[in-house]
Amino acid sequence: MTRRSFRCIEGWRVAALATVLVAIGALRPHPLSPSPIAPPSTGRGGTTTQALEDSGRRLYREGLLSSGALLRGALPDGAFVEGVAASCSACHRRSGFGGVEGTVYIPPVTGPALFAPASPDRNVLFRRLFEEKLDLASRTRLLAARDRPAYTAETLAVALADGHDPAGRAFAAPMPRYRLGAEDLEGLTAYLRTLAAAPSPGVEDDEIHFATVLTPGADRERGRAVLDVAEAWVRRKNADLDRRRQRPGAVGPTDEDLRFAERHWVLHVWEPQGPPETWTAQLAAWNAERPVFAVLGGLSGPDEPWAPVHAFCESAEVPCLFPETDLPVTTSTGAMTFYFSGGRVQEAEALARYLRETGGGERLFLSSTLLGEPPPEIPAAWRNRTLLLHRRALPGLETPQAFRIRAWLRARGIAPRHEPLQLDAYFTWSLAEEAVLQLAGHFSRDLFVENVERETERLPDPGVWPPLVLAPGRRIASRGTILLRPDPAAPGGWAPASGWIVP
Repeated sequence: MTRRSFRCIEGWRVAALATVLVAIGALRPHPLSPSPIAPPSTGRGGTTTQALEDSGRRLYREGLLSSGALLRGALPDGAFVEGVAASCSACHRRSGFGGVEGTVYIPPVTGPALFAPASPDRNVLFRRLFEEKLDLASRTRLLAARDRPAYTAETLAVALADGHDPAGRAFAAPMPRYRLGAEDLEGLTAYLRTLAAAPSPGVEDDEIHFATVLTPGADRERGRAVLDVAEAWVRRKNADLDRRRQRPGAVGPTDEDLRFAERHWVLHVWEPQGPPETWTAQLAAWNAERPVFAVLGGLSGPDEPWAPVHAFCESAEVPCLFPETDLPVTTSTGAMTFYFSGGRVQEAEALARYLRETGGGERLFLSSTLLGEPPPEIPAAWRNRTLLLHRRALPGLETPQAFRIRAWLRARGIAPRHEPLQLDAYFTWSLAEEAVLQLAGHFSRDLFVENVERETERLPDPGVWPPLVLAPGRRIASRGTILLRPDPAAPGGWAPASGWIVP
């Protein structure tokens, strides 16, 4: 095992048969691909408190009662919801911090929000009022926010059954009514008391820790391209924080309000060794020794699965953002791991759909994943029969953000190499910074994940991929693949031969 930590850190492979065989092989789940992740639980055999919290967690996240039956909620219009649709997380989200559903404000239900007296917090209300589109009723409720007594187990039971808070104010219409038995109510209360009651692991008084993962087969030069950006980002972030602390009178009121939320960033580089089946345990050991808040980026070798890293992130509930891998986990989405694309599996699925719909004809199908970037020049005799499966943005197109990132890299003495990796790394770290900023001092991994879902499509596009979009349950940001044909007159030498194919 090897690892490194930084603080304030200073010919062409082409054969149609090979491409199709690799694509078909990619459609089979890798033996290390995890099944859908269930929340960690010690079961009913644990301590009484732990068993109650586990039961409450299942009710909150999955809509399952302690008996195994589905949770059932009654809506104001007389309809019913059951199971996951009736779960608390369906609206209040896994984090418990709520948000906006359509144009309706969903309040937080974390332990600190419920079981302590509530007062309006402008840091929390600002984004809801000025960055989200709310209906009139929600805006009125927020603008008229008043103090509220702390919940107790008794007033929580009344709120769930009758639909009003301890101050007597009625809940908004989307909130179902629940009639819970004593055991289920006790379990839910126990779990809610723990929800975001303390910062997630990886956060200290003055530091927040992140990791990136380089697998044994990762090309060293490509890995260096990723790390150059990560290290430069950490240096810049920490230098900015130190300057603000040296000039406290120069910050604005918003910075002053959020001063308590600022931390120095610390980067750890985890490099597991040996066969893939041992990586998950190695990562878990490092995380147990020095917990990290999230895993940012990362790089695997051409034929190495990301499944062991995915399994670690899901089982430890550590967010994992946008690793560079050709073999992501696509058979189970999980909750914590995000990918730019579906890799070889995505190309295989697109090819299968194209062949079903067109028959293919006498064609030579090539994989841009196997060929690398940029694609090679195709001999003239093959051009009319060659199609390239391509997951990234169309060749030859540039976005303004790409020019800004290049200037940022030059200003920090970072030589251009494997530019798509550098642009992706910059996007990932800037996304993480924005998602942490939006925490407003509530250092919850689940809330960080929800911020990533929202901010991914808002962040300036570096142009490596088609537009990136995430959502609850959607963990692959770019699902499309396009077929390109050789065309010396087209930008990058390739022109579209199909529309975007989304399996």
